[in-house]
Amino acid sequence: MRDISFVVKASDHPRGALFANASAYENATIHFSSKYRLQGDSNDQARLLHHFVMFTCETISDTKASIVTWREIIPALAFEHDFLLSTILAVTSLHLAIIHPSEEHNNAALRYHTAALVDFRHKLHAINAKNFSAAFAFACMIPLFSFGKHLTSLRRGDTTSEIIEIFDLLRGISIVLKTGSHWLDKQQFPDADLPTVRNPSAPLPNSIESTISLLSMRNNTLTADATLKASYAAAIGLLRYSFQLSQEHPGKKLIVMPFPILAPKDYVQELKAKKPMAMAILAHYAVLLHWQAGAGSLWLQSWGKDIIDAVRENIDEGWVDSMQWPLEQVSVVDDLSMTDPAQTIGT
Repeated sequence: MRDISFVVKASDHPRGALFANASAYENATIHFSSKYRLQGDSNDQARLLHHFVMFTCETISDTKASIVTWREIIPALAFEHDFLLSTILAVTSLHLAIIHPSEEHNNAALRYHTAALVDFRHKLHAINAKNFSAAFAFACMIPLFSFGKHLTSLRRGDTTSEIIEIFDLLRGISIVLKTGSHWLDKQQFPDADLPTVRNPSAPLPNSIESTISLLSMRNNTLTADATLKASYAAAIGLLRYSFQLSQEHPGKKLIVMPFPILAPKDYVQELKAKKPMAMAILAHYAVLLHWQAGAGSLWLQSWGKDIIDAVRENIDEGWVDSMQWPLEQVSVVDDLSMTDPAQTIGT
C-alpha cells in the first residue's frame, strides 16, 4: 500500500489561521480527518458528507472561489440529484481509503460509485437546464474516482490500461457536457472552463523544447503513414500546449485535462496498441501528472512515475533517447538495458 499523505497548506484555508505554522495545520488536518473513518453504522453518510465539506472539497478545488462551489453549491445540488449525492459519497469514501486504508472505505467507495453510475445512466438522455449543473459536477468527480482507485487496493489491470480508460472516460464526458454547456451558471462554477495559453509564442525551457523536438523528429523519420504522422504531430503539438499551460498556470489542476480530451483518435488507438511512438508521447504527458502531484494534487500521487515505469516495460532500447527527459523528471534510476551507465541524462 502506498504511503499517501493528506496535505493542505495552512495559507490556503481559513482554518489555517488557527495554527501556528503549516506543519501544525497539516498534522491537525490528518488528525481531524481520522475522526471520520467509517464505522458501518447509520451515521456513515453524515460522516462522509461532513468530511466532504471539511476536507475532500479542498482536494478538488483550484481556487478560493471554486472552494465555495464545492463546499456550498455542489452539496446543495446533491440533495436534489441522487446521482450527484452518490458520487460525493463515493469520492469521499475513496479519499478516506487513500489516507486511511481499510476494506470498509473500499467497499463504501465501490458501492456508492456503482449507485451513482446506475442512476446517471438513467438521466444521460434527459440532460436539461434543471439538471445540467449537477451533471457537470458529477462529470468533474467521476475522473477523480478513476485516478484515486490507482492509489488503493481497488486498482485493477496495468497502469497503461488504467490511463487509457481515463482518457476514454474524459473524452466521453466532454462530448456529453459540450451539448449543454450553455446551461452552466459560470458564477456558480467560476473555474469550469479549461485553462488556455495566453501567449502561445512564449518559449519553453530548453530541456522541454529539445525533448519535444526529438519526438517530432522521430515521428517525421519513423512514421510512414501520412495520416498517422499528422495525428502524432497533433498529439505532440498538444503536448507542447500542455507544457505551456503548466508554465502559465503552475499548479492548476485542470492543465492535465486538454491532452486526454483533445488528443486525436488515431493517437489514442495507437496508444491502446502500445505502439512506441504513442507510448513515448504518453511518457512525456506523465511528467505533467508528476508535476501536479508534486504541487499537492492528492489524486495524482505516483501516477507520473507509474506511467513511465509502464512505458519502459513496453518500449525497446532504441527509444532510450526519447525517454531520457521523462526519466530524469521523475528521478527514475534505470538499472535496465535501456540506459547506458556512462551516459548522463540531459537537462
